[in-house]
Amino acid sequence: MPSPPPFKITLKNGEEVKVNDHVYCSPSWGVRDGTPYSIARIMEFLPAQGTPTFDRAGRRNEPITRVRLAWYYRPSDVSDRTVADSRLLLAAIYSEVCELSQLRAR
Repeated sequence: MPSPPPFKITLKNGEEVKVNDHVYCSPSWGVRDGTPYSIARIMEFLPAQGTPTFDRAGRRNEPITRVRLAWYYRPSDVSDRTVADSRLLLAAIYSEVCELSQLRAR
């Protein structure tokens, strides 16, 4: 039996993202303090808080409003030491559930 097609979500900018895609993230402009976008990997999509992820028949509950993200950090986020390569990212063993509206681009 073939596996089902990957579940995709369309962002506000029109890009489609799926589990294991890497995305730029940022809180809303009212909360942001001018720092660059954070980078994360999508681990799973979730319905609204308090709603089970799947119904009794095993189908995904709609609408999807949240996403679990595995974060990457820039060296300047975790240390005061200077780093020669500004593209360097550090993978963290940390995940967080955020609103889909915080995803900016893929």
